[in-house]
Amino acid sequence: MIRALLKKQMMEVFAWIYQDKKSGKNRSKSGIFMYTALYLFVFGFLGIIFYMLADSLVPLMEIGFGWLFMALMSLIGVALGVFGSVFNTFSTLYQAKDNELLLAMPVPTTAILIARLAGVYVMGLMYELIVMIPTVIVYFMHSEFGFLGGIFTILIPFILSVLVLALSCIL
Repeated sequence: MIRALLKKQMMEVFAWIYQDKKSGKNRSKSGIFMYTALYLFVFGFLGIIFYMLADSLVPLMEIGFGWLFMALMSLIGVALGVFGSVFNTFSTLYQAKDNELLLAMPVPTTAILIARLAGVYVMGLMYELIVMIPTVIVYFMHSEFGFLGGIFTILIPFILSVLVLALSCIL
């Protein structure tokens, strides 16, 4: 049951790719391709901007403040993740149009809530990774590599995405 709800929620989250909101009609295959290419270009451009920002903070790592580098970039990632997903959170959690239909079915309310929170989590993670992927790349390029440091550096974006989810739901 949760799998079907998660699939439905992911289709809702990414409906902006498949469906024209003005007309309500589905896009053609070429329209889907072009729309996806446009968004990949925009997200890639933002990723390059954040890469350059992270690269400009490399002197912090050189003087032994790698933790400050990660903290600053993580703060930017959390801010972008919250800003990007807070509006999706409002429409997904608090103004859902299919609440009555789902609650009338024999579906546990926890499954509905988990599926909706998963959609908000994915959207916040997507926006946060625009900042954190370039940050992790710059960090690995300019720091001494240690096993635990590498593991924790890779885990930081996923841990921060839980904070993004909580802040998005609160706001």
